[in-house]
Amino acid sequence: MIDREQMIKKYVDMLRCGRAALFLGAGLSKPVGFFDWKELLREPAKEIGLNVEKEDDLIGLAQMYVLRKGNRGGLTQEILNHFGKNVTGTDSHLIITRLPVSNIWTTNYDLVIEETFRQAGISCNVVRDDDALAYSNVNAPVTIYKMHGDVSQLNSIVLTRDDYEFYDTRRSAMSSAFYCALVEHTFLFLGFSFNDPNLQRVFGKIRAIFRENAREHYTIMRRPQPGDDDYLYEKNRFELFVDDLKRYNIQTVPVDDYGGIADILSSIEKEYYKKNIYVSGHCEENAEPGRSFYDFLRRLGKYAILEGYNITCGFDSTIDAHVLAGAMEQLYRSGKSSEYFARFSLAPFAGSSPDLLQKYREDMIKRSGCCIFVGGGGIQVNREMLQKEYQTARKLGKLIIPVGAWCEGAVKDIWCQERDRYKKFNQGAQKAYQILAGAELSPYNCVK
Repeated sequence: MIDREQMIKKYVDMLRCGRAALFLGAGLSKPVGFFDWKELLREPAKEIGLNVEKEDDLIGLAQMYVLRKGNRGGLTQEILNHFGKNVTGTDSHLIITRLPVSNIWTTNYDLVIEETFRQAGISCNVVRDDDALAYSNVNAPVTIYKMHGDVSQLNSIVLTRDDYEFYDTRRSAMSSAFYCALVEHTFLFLGFSFNDPNLQRVFGKIRAIFRENAREHYTIMRRPQPGDDDYLYEKNRFELFVDDLKRYNIQTVPVDDYGGIADILSSIEKEYYKKNIYVSGHCEENAEPGRSFYDFLRRLGKYAILEGYNITCGFDSTIDAHVLAGAMEQLYRSGKSSEYFARFSLAPFAGSSPDLLQKYREDMIKRSGCCIFVGGGGIQVNREMLQKEYQTARKLGKLIIPVGAWCEGAVKDIWCQERDRYKKFNQGAQKAYQILAGAELSPYNCVK
């Protein structure tokens, strides 16, 4: 097994360099009402005089049904009945749409992951067979590989033993693509039992070639609990299974219940976006905050880049101009000017409808780890807007840093609201917080 925090850090490192992928199993779709294989085959098993609870080889059970019935129509109908409905994704699905993962693999027949992306306004390139691998939607930032097909193409889904045995012939390109993905990307397996024979075969090939040098992958699995049936036996079996996965360099993070998957995904999201800084505030045209204010903004941009952070801004032309100037200067001096467009997210600060702009702000706050609010004086007519941003950031648990030194408006209000929270920290943090509201603020000390 691997420590949870250690796995999160390693996986986030892979996310940041574009080498992370996801594999979604039936367990991730079960909370929204979809059946796993055992439930799917319960009624078909009865039709041929078998009890699904007594069968361990479910793929073989599906094959026996087809042999007895002479066709797979009954199984196809079951799949349509249970996987053909539209549902809203779980918290785990929603978090996945906010992670920078461009490759998602699944053996699920349902459409819940692509529907969740669609509802989030994100296009997906869905690959269901070998032919689809030859083409891609250039407008889609995410590709979903449906290794066994899905309910939208019932005639070609992988279901019986015959389908599995002929998989490398009928879906050779898909099998090869998955092999390459496992070699090149670090996978996080969610809701997957690892009983699929095709995947076991691919894992075996990688192990045979790379031996102990194979790429490390991760999975999150529920460990047996004291209240479970036959707890001691299942506990021992779980530990042996986890050890067996290590042969393929798949490390397991155990959780006490399935809700732990969403909790870990949330932690991954927070860790990844920790490097993103959201800068907002307001500086009235008639205000004269002084040179120290502009020096502070430039230093903020400079040190954000110097420490490896990314910046989101664009809501006040005065503030943005100085923050970006400091950031750009640091990038060019360090010989990293090519990173300019990758390190910034810029929002239109004029000409957009209030509702659209508010939604954009919320999305950007979700994708940030820290929110810095600054004000350069004046009456600050946008007090209500800044309060909405502040409340959104607080609700999402973001680190909030209000710099209330140069104004008595909305930003100073936020500083006062946050003051009690900072009293819970050590004296060093409390002193730093007081500096943020100093009347004669040193831009060097403030950024430091």
